[in-house]
Amino acid sequence: MKRIFTLVGILLLTSCTKDEMFLEIEEQILKQQLDTTSVVVTPPPPAGVTQTRNTFTLYKESYLNQRSGFAFTWSHNPMNSEYNMIMKNSGTKLTYAGGQAYGDVNNDGYQDILTAVHKSETNFYLSWFINKGDDLNFTEDNSFINQPTIGFSGHKILKTDVNNDGIADYIALGVIEETGNYGGNFTVLIGNSNGRFDVNDIPNPPNPDRNNNRYYFHNGAAGDLNNDGFVDVVTADYIFWGNGRGDFSNSYISFSEMGIKPSLTYEIIDINKDGMNDIIVGTPFVSNSTTTIILNNNGTFNSQNRIIKMPKSSFSGTMDIEVIDIDNDGDLDIVELKDKGFKTSENPNSVEEGMTNIFVYHNNNLNFTLDESLLSVALDGNFLNGTDDKYGWSRFKFDDADGDGQDEILAENYQEGKYNALKKIDGIWKKVTLKFGK
Repeated sequence: MKRIFTLVGILLLTSCTKDEMFLEIEEQILKQQLDTTSVVVTPPPPAGVTQTRNTFTLYKESYLNQRSGFAFTWSHNPMNSEYNMIMKNSGTKLTYAGGQAYGDVNNDGYQDILTAVHKSETNFYLSWFINKGDDLNFTEDNSFINQPTIGFSGHKILKTDVNNDGIADYIALGVIEETGNYGGNFTVLIGNSNGRFDVNDIPNPPNPDRNNNRYYFHNGAAGDLNNDGFVDVVTADYIFWGNGRGDFSNSYISFSEMGIKPSLTYEIIDINKDGMNDIIVGTPFVSNSTTTIILNNNGTFNSQNRIIKMPKSSFSGTMDIEVIDIDNDGDLDIVELKDKGFKTSENPNSVEEGMTNIFVYHNNNLNFTLDESLLSVALDGNFLNGTDDKYGWSRFKFDDADGDGQDEILAENYQEGKYNALKKIDGIWKKVTLKFGK
């Protein structure tokens, strides 16, 4: 399989204050000259040789199920971007919700894409896009879902196994933003042995803050939180306890009582390696917000749990969280995509248009140190990386997309900048443009 990338630039940082660092980053990026030399990272196999396809282990924890060897991205101007797969090749201009997930639904050895298609404000649904065998061209196919999904969105889609049968299931957490009719959906696609999915839509819980049952299921995570062997889900200030059959009951968590206000993004992982999964919670851009770890207390989560707050960074709005040992010291670190935000009453100092960057919290036995320089080359948005680059990255993941055995950091979902990944080259993370396809 051939993977190609274009080197876009290198950014070296010197020691300085946060404000000085940000101004220096912005100034240096604006001065960058684009290098458009294409380099073949992994040559294609010889003629007549069939390349072995990647297989991916299925985990209960959704954050472990994001690998596919490529990344789904889309933009409003697809023809200007060679790496936006579905949009470039579908021939139809569509928009998509914020979530995606991967899986080989037709058992042909190639990873397919599940996402939410939005044709209009009121016409949206979940759909599979089937890989044509080259990791580049995909065809929409709704036949793999047994029931209609009209009206269901997926701002975050979790791949997991809700019923312990070894077959991948998917949980679509949706945001519905119809004018005058906001809300959301918690929708489970339960995989069958024939490759098809049954739809189980979970009723929304009561909303104690609004005296109704309308929620934005903006984000969430799946994993077993009480060690009963069944997958649970945290989303929208609730834990949804799984019963092992694809049904969920809920219990409200007052994150505000833990000093987390408001909660926005989530991950489930055993970060202290005690055998119990913990919850990581990120917040949107407010003046005092920071990411928080809630350590599991024998399957319970309330104001009595021990919490660990990350140091405050120069960007405050959490877009996405990944957990990985990025410094290879044996402890799991937190890598976070953050939005600088817009100028609002809660964020009065921002003047940038949706600018994002990636920050690292190095873990040393649950003592976390903020590192704003390691991945600062990821700064994006505010037209820093092209004429379409109004907003920064929306999601990201670690995955080996070029087949060299080392993970890149890949943009996912909405992305209109001139690069779509970071790659570690000669010990330094650099901007690259990955072009998917055999």
